[in-house]
Amino acid sequence: MNIKAIEITNIKGIGHRLFNLDIVPNRPNILVAPNGFGKSSFAIGFDSLRRDKIELDDKNYYLKDTRNRPILALTLTTGVTLVADDNQNTISSYFDVFVINNQTEPKSVVQTFGGRSFAKTSLDILPTTLIQTIPAKIPFDYASAAMKAKFGVNGSKVLKNISNLFNCGHLFYRIESEIDFTRFGLKQYRQTIDYALAEINKQIGTGSSIKGWILTNILPVFHSLDEFRQLANIITSFAFGEVTDEVDAYLTAWQILSVKEAMGANYRKACKYLYFLDEKDDCTKTIESFNPVKDRFDIKPRVEGNSLVVKWPKAHEISNGQRDILTFIALLLKTRRNFKKRDCILIIDEIFDYMDDANLIAFQYYISTFIDEMKREKRRIFPILLTHLDPLFFNHFCFNDAKIKVSYLKELNIKAN
Repeated sequence: MNIKAIEITNIKGIGHRLFNLDIVPNRPNILVAPNGFGKSSFAIGFDSLRRDKIELDDKNYYLKDTRNRPILALTLTTGVTLVADDNQNTISSYFDVFVINNQTEPKSVVQTFGGRSFAKTSLDILPTTLIQTIPAKIPFDYASAAMKAKFGVNGSKVLKNISNLFNCGHLFYRIESEIDFTRFGLKQYRQTIDYALAEINKQIGTGSSIKGWILTNILPVFHSLDEFRQLANIITSFAFGEVTDEVDAYLTAWQILSVKEAMGANYRKACKYLYFLDEKDDCTKTIESFNPVKDRFDIKPRVEGNSLVVKWPKAHEISNGQRDILTFIALLLKTRRNFKKRDCILIIDEIFDYMDDANLIAFQYYISTFIDEMKREKRRIFPILLTHLDPLFFNHFCFNDAKIKVSYLKELNIKAN
């Protein structure tokens, strides 16, 4: 499925235009037009989409006249036409949409000296809200001593302290994604696991000798429980220092199941908070790796109220290129989190004018990586880059003739040599 055409009516500088473009998925689509043509109006149309309609700021109506009602329509190669206007938004039923654009805005503060007022102006970079609502801070209810007591008389001999595992968000993400916990409520599972624990607690000897007995006598029983075996395999794949053999893997799986059962609904809430901590750490490291002014500004996501926000220096305190790459990376992190649907549209509106070669390649690398991630998930992303630059400007090793698709919003008779 391609986007065959985009029609825009009454949005900022565009009264009415029909763009026959044939936008293809999972490839950078570069739309080229000179300054003043209406590329920002194109981006504003998509940026103004809300769940059930299109909603413009007063300044973005065509000719600044609110009687000029906005319409955005997409025609797909499947023959379907999707429309967003004052009363509907069928685009949102097909696509998640995100727009990355210039994040600066002028700001004026009025100061009074000697009875006279003066306006002090500055150019600010808008804060980036990566996560609007942070999950509730719910910790996992795990205590090694209590778990060993729950296991039985041999709990202190055979169970490891797995507190460290409850700090690994990726482990619990995989468990939540791949394990069907309802299976553990089946009679076969309950009876088999209860029988195994009772037999283990009958054994006498050292922890090592009891684990040897479990290996021979109990693991074959556990192997018959498919979901239990899958859970143990997931734990083993992480190579935790606490899990040194297959017996440890199954006993660790039992501990995690016990925590989940005891916590009830709070278990999933604890998982969500752990995912948030992992996501925050990933965002912090990514932004830090692109921060060329870390000796002057500690730029990183911080919790403000119930949101995760990045605040930037004043625009004049860093270069345009540094600003563009940093805000782009932050907004791309937000985009990846917000895209949920199978088909997604990403509009990038001329944020690369000031980037040097290194930052331009970094920009291309992250877009290419994002496309590859979507393809692996069998999803489609339609990246649309709006620019006045010659397409050859983007012809690097990440974006090349075989990958990019160029369309001219306004055909020019001039070609670069």
